[in-house]
Order: sequence, then structure tokens, then C-alpha cells
Amino acid sequence: DGRILASAAFDKTIRIWEVQSGQMQVLLDETRDGHQDEVWSVKFSPDGKTLASCGKDGILKLWDVSAWRAKTLARETMALLDIAFSQDGRVLASGGYDHIVRLWDLTTGKPPTLLRGHAIVTRTLAFAPDGHSLVSGGDWLRVWDTDRNQQFTRLPAHARDAYAASFSPDGKIVATCGLDGA
Repeated sequence: DGRILASAAFDKTIRIWEVQSGQMQVLLDETRDGHQDEVWSVKFSPDGKTLASCGKDGILKLWDVSAWRAKTLARETMALLDIAFSQDGRVLASGGYDHIVRLWDLTTGKPPTLLRGHAIVTRTLAFAPDGHSLVSGGDWLRVWDTDRNQQFTRLPAHARDAYAASFSPDGKIVATCGLDGA
């Protein structure tokens, strides 16, 4: 609803801010079952009821926004760099140093679907507005069909890794930036 903002930090914390006043409202740290190392990504679910977080510790957490209680969804062996919610909030994608994109079905709690293809780290994830495809970036931009859990296409991204990606509202364009400065 645009009233709060979450920020991730290298000091192992997540800060929740009130946008209008600019005041910090909540500090999520180790004393609140937070992360054990740098936090690299935070994303709100589309309904605003959940905040997902991940980072250098390889832990993927889901925070209940009403009480700021954490549930650990996964403890990976390598760092997680990014996360993304599907438009309906039912699926959470995660990716990081192990080169694998994981699709977590938040409604069933089943083990994640694994999407393999990156040769290096997965730095960025973004679902298309229609919820049927996902772009992941790293060595290449890969577009995945999330209904069939397979790669649809692979595109050269940048001279160096793709660092961020975002779909246009109509889903027809993906904007990216990379470590090459482009």
C-alpha cells in the first residue's frame, strides 16, 4: 500500500521504514530470529502480508508483516542473491551462488522446483506480470516458462553479468542493468 519500505543491510539487519515520516519503525535483527550475515534482498508479497528476505548466510526467510515474526523457508549451502514473488504471491523464486533458480510453492510447502542453466551465480530474478514466465540473470538472461518449468529462451545480457531485471507492466519488455555499466 506504499506506507512502509523495507531495506536490507550488510550489518545483518532489515529495517522497516514509514515512508511518509521517514522514521524507522522496526529493526529485524538476530534478536528477532533474523539473518546471521549480510542481507542482500528483501521483497514484499503482492498482498503486502509477507516480506521475504535472503542473503550471504544462504537463509531464505518469510516475515509475517502483522507481527514481524520470521519463518525460515530454506537454509542453502551458498549465498542467496535475489528473490521474487509471482504476481499472485503463490510462488517465490530464489537464486544465488549455486547457479540454481528455485521455485517455492508457498501454498503447498512442497520441495522447490529446480531450474538449472546458469553457469555462474544467479544475480537477479523477476516474474512477468502474467505470472507464467520468469527472467533470471547472471551470465545470460534466461526466460523460463514457469508452467512447464523449462527454459524458454536464453539471451546475451551484458559484457559482464546481468545485475538487475524488471518487466514492463505489459510484460513485453525486460529492462536490465549489468556489471559492465550498461
